[in-house]
Amino acid sequence: MFTSKRLMVIVILSLIILLSGCGLYGPEEAVEIDPPPVTLEVPNDTEISLDTTEVAADELSSTEVNDEQANKKVRLTIYYFDQSDDVVPLTLDIPKVEGIGQQMLKYMTVGGPAEEIIPTGFRPVLPAGTTFTMNVKPEQKLAIIDFSKEFLNYQAKSPAEEKKILDAITWSITGFPTVEQVEIRVNGYILEEMPVWKTPIVGPLSRADGINLELAGNLDISRTTPVTLYFYRTLQDKEYLVPVTRLIPKTDDIAKATLEQLIIGPKPGSNLTSSLLPTTKILSVKVSDNYLVADFDEEILGLDKQLSNQLIDMIVYSLTENTNIPTIQIKIKGETGNIPGILSEPIMRPEKINSIVF
Repeated sequence: MFTSKRLMVIVILSLIILLSGCGLYGPEEAVEIDPPPVTLEVPNDTEISLDTTEVAADELSSTEVNDEQANKKVRLTIYYFDQSDDVVPLTLDIPKVEGIGQQMLKYMTVGGPAEEIIPTGFRPVLPAGTTFTMNVKPEQKLAIIDFSKEFLNYQAKSPAEEKKILDAITWSITGFPTVEQVEIRVNGYILEEMPVWKTPIVGPLSRADGINLELAGNLDISRTTPVTLYFYRTLQDKEYLVPVTRLIPKTDDIAKATLEQLIIGPKPGSNLTSSLLPTTKILSVKVSDNYLVADFDEEILGLDKQLSNQLIDMIVYSLTENTNIPTIQIKIKGETGNIPGILSEPIMRPEKINSIVF
C-alpha cells in the first residue's frame, strides 16, 4: 500500500510532469508474448533472490535455479523502454553468474548483452558505458546502487521519460524478494534529483512511487490514490502487458477501485488495449480464505462469451500489485464451476511476465 510520504512524492512528480505540458497514455489493440497458462500458476522450479547478508554486487547470488537449465541460465524480469517510451517488464533467461544483481544492470545498459536478445522495438534504459556497484542491506531490504558518471548521460525527452528511467531501475531490482527499496548514487554521492528535467528523488525509491505515471485532467492531485493497472499493447504480431500507475480520487477500497479502473480501460491515445467491456459490473470484491474473490456479472465474458487469458492476466496482475494478496478467485454471479476458459481454482500471480524465449 502507498504511504503518505510516497503519495507526496507522486504528487510532486505529477506536478512537474503536468507543468511541463507533457501528456501520457490510452487504448488500442493486441496478441501476447508467451501467454501464461489459463491457471496462471506460479512456477515452482525457479526462485531468485539476493543474499540475506550485506554484500557487494559481485558477491550476490541466485538460489534454486532450475536443474534442467544445463546451460546455467536464470530467469529474471527486467524493465525496458518500448516503442511508445513506456517502461515494460520482460522476463529473460540470462546466464547465471555470481553477482546476479549487477548482471541484471548490465542487461539494462545500452550496448550490453540484452540488445542481442530483446525483441525489436525494446531498448535498454541505462546509457552506454555506465558501470555500477551494488550493496544490499537485508535488514532494511535496501539495495544501494552506485553508478559511474556515465549514468548522467541518459537521454530523456520529457520529465515523464526521465522518471521512467528511475521506474525501470526500481521495478527491476525490487523484483528480488529481498529488496523493497533502492538508493541511487553517482560516484559515491546520493542522487537527490535527476539532472536534465530535475525530477526529485526523495529518499529510497520503491514500487510505491509508481510506474509509467498516468495523469488525468481536472483532478485534485493532493486528494488521490495511486493504482497500478496492467493493459495490453501490440508489437508487430505479439501482445504484451504494460503497467501504468493511475491517480484516482482518494479511496480506501483499493481492490474495488482497481477493478473499476480496469473497466474504464486505458487512457485514450496510449495505444493500450483491454478486452474488458465497459458495461461489466462488479458484484463484490472481498477477502476469503487468504485470497481475494472478485465477483462479476456475465458481461465479463464479453461478446464471445469466453474469459480470455488476456483478461485473466489483466485482473490478476492488477489486483495482486495493488493489494499484496497473491491469489485471486474470479467468479461470475457467485459461481466458478461453469466459467468458460478458466478453472474453478484460485489463481496465483505468476513470477514470469512477458516471457521471451529464444
